[in-house]
Amino acid sequence: MHDLVGAHERMTSVYRKYIESAFPLRYPHMNEERRALYAESDILRQPPLLEPTPVYPSSGLTLAAAAAELPSAYRDLPNFGRGLWDNPDTELWAHQWESLKAVIADGKDLVVTTGTGSGKTECFLLPILAEIARESAGWPGSPPPPSDSRWWEDAGGKADWRSQWAHTGRHAAVLHAVRALIMYPLNALVEDQLRRLRQALDSDAALAWMDANRAGNRVTFGRYTGQTPVPGARGNKDALIRLRGEMRLIARESAAVRDDAELPPETRYYFPNMDGGEMRSRWDMQDAPPDILITNYHMLNIMLMRSIEAGVFAKTRDWLKSDRANKFFLVTDELHSHRGTAGTEVGYILRLLLDRLGLSPDSEQLVFLATSASVDASDESREFLRQFFGRDKFRIVSKEQETPESNARDWMRPFRDDFKRFANAVQPDALAPMSPPDAGKAGDAMISLAKTLGNDDALSAADPPNALAKALLDAKAGDALRDACAASNDKGEIRAAMVHKLDETLFGANGGETSDAMRGFLLALGMSRKDDGTSPQPVRGHLFYHNIQNMWVCANPFCDADGRQATLADYDGQRAPVGALHANHRITCSCGGRVLELLVC
Repeated sequence: MHDLVGAHERMTSVYRKYIESAFPLRYPHMNEERRALYAESDILRQPPLLEPTPVYPSSGLTLAAAAAELPSAYRDLPNFGRGLWDNPDTELWAHQWESLKAVIADGKDLVVTTGTGSGKTECFLLPILAEIARESAGWPGSPPPPSDSRWWEDAGGKADWRSQWAHTGRHAAVLHAVRALIMYPLNALVEDQLRRLRQALDSDAALAWMDANRAGNRVTFGRYTGQTPVPGARGNKDALIRLRGEMRLIARESAAVRDDAELPPETRYYFPNMDGGEMRSRWDMQDAPPDILITNYHMLNIMLMRSIEAGVFAKTRDWLKSDRANKFFLVTDELHSHRGTAGTEVGYILRLLLDRLGLSPDSEQLVFLATSASVDASDESREFLRQFFGRDKFRIVSKEQETPESNARDWMRPFRDDFKRFANAVQPDALAPMSPPDAGKAGDAMISLAKTLGNDDALSAADPPNALAKALLDAKAGDALRDACAASNDKGEIRAAMVHKLDETLFGANGGETSDAMRGFLLALGMSRKDDGTSPQPVRGHLFYHNIQNMWVCANPFCDADGRQATLADYDGQRAPVGALHANHRITCSCGGRVLELLVC
């Protein structure tokens, strides 16, 4: 988040302009009064929240170094998992390495209980990708797809459906099967997981490596939820027409994003790559089950009851029978939500799944992976795991965040004026977009601030963002921010806090408005870059906007509420027939007039 405060102000300004243009009031002075009410209250927005990304103990190992510590069959893991990080030199956190080692080297099931933003996704994806990296070395080759593989592009609109992976050697050898089933409680979490998998497995670099080293094969993955096109049996003409239309729309959107050079590169991962490993439709997954299937337990229950998806489970069962070394990973996210009656229902669904796959809970081919906010090493948690999964060979992985010194919140106070000058240099007006980090003026400002913070090499630095990052690290700016967040709540936990409250703690500001010093501090963290390309302290911004609320108005046209003079502004020679506007409902105005709801026609 480069510019949290500025983004909040600009979005608020745009929202206010939308309201004024879409719902104009007849009398100009009433528009001005409404504008003032919106500016002074929280009717439309809440103050922005800032959340520092947690900092956990490092393993000291990059993904490549971690893979070198595993058995040699897993050495290709970095080529499958490098896209999970923006920089391949990023070190795994200690709990991520512990999770990978526990599953691959020690043969354990896994429950990860670290907090939000701790990289739990990597904890369960890395073992899955490591196993796929091992097995895929023996997959038969995959020739390029046939010329008619994009069947929906047929100009006449009459082409029949073509299976996405019918041309592969894996299809001929009956090796398309679900190797990992990831079960989420919410579809929103499914969407985020898809984005991560696209970045890891469908990037240009990943596909090029698979062409050269996996004989053109792809690691296939797919979302199977109510949003996946298209319901209905293959051969159904109406379903085929709907699927053709959806494929055209998805392909058009995907191409538009990839062809737009002005969009950030990561934008493409919010859309499927039609020529990558992502499965296009339900029919494709029914014909060639994906290596990684993402769903929710409601849809999984439906799939287990219908004949149309029976092939997904039958092909996976046959694949498991074909080689005792093959592993099936079952991932349960938010495990703590599956308690009581609802948890019992999900537990039975999992047992039905295992039965369809020819597995028992104690099978050596089965690996359970889970995340949870409340499971621990207690006897009670162990009993819950045993009852829910039917066995307990779990490694419970938990790590606490690194905590800053208790007085770290005071370390930025001496630099208040320096951060203020920095903000005014790179972004004099918060409503204007921030200057690019590599612009001359911004670069000079970064070098100047880095020198002030104590980076002796800043004057000769050829890379201003890196020089500033080193200075912020030396000054322990991230520790100061995390300590200020901990001071914002009674429990002393590092969690999201209102920016203006952090401003009070860090720089002594008051009045509820974000100071230029705080704005400059956040801009410095966002614009600076460490050697690995990341911020010295990554943060998340949380912006909350309300739907348009009701407005209330005094029925007295001569209202003098709060010293307000009688309404004299007119429209076409007519005086406004109402008095003061009110943000909240009340029976009477302070002038004594009745307050009514204001309706805009």
